[in-house]
Amino acid sequence: MRPHPARRRLHRRCRHDPRHPLHQRVDTPGNKGRGTIRTLHALPVWHDDYGLTGICDTVELHHDGRILPIEHKSGRYIPGGPADVQAAAQALCLQSMFQRPVPEAAIFSAADRRRHLITIDDTLRSRVLHTAHAVRTLLDSGHLPAPAADTRCRRCSMATHCMPQALADTRRYQQALTALHTPDHQDNPA
Repeated sequence: MRPHPARRRLHRRCRHDPRHPLHQRVDTPGNKGRGTIRTLHALPVWHDDYGLTGICDTVELHHDGRILPIEHKSGRYIPGGPADVQAAAQALCLQSMFQRPVPEAAIFSAADRRRHLITIDDTLRSRVLHTAHAVRTLLDSGHLPAPAADTRCRRCSMATHCMPQALADTRRYQQALTALHTPDHQDNPA
């Protein structure tokens, strides 16, 4: 069964605008109770030992002490994809902050309107740490990677800022590469 055309447009717009109403509720900090579950939105999280920081879309605190981070995605869920790594990183941060195990996380897919539970195992934990290390290495190198400019860009919320098609192989991209780590005092000599 295909969704109503208005709903398809809503999901299409949401992919490109994180401020869209579909995602706005989880981006607005707050909390509410529903039965025996306390729901927190836009919760800042961190893990000092791993050097991770972020914001959880939603975190459920259950009466039995269980903590469940929920990452909201506008598209379809892809098992083993980057959303799993993101949700696992959030679980590791919550585990460190609350000093209690967080063995699961969930990804809510707006496209199929359901939660997908993932188990935070050693393999997923290793993927989180490997990804964090790769990002740190990239930042330390001082080199801006070339824009991907592929099918991933269609659904990326940063596409309007990154503009990969416009910047690929252009002088503007080369200027951005050069200016990436230029100290402020070198931009405007006094």
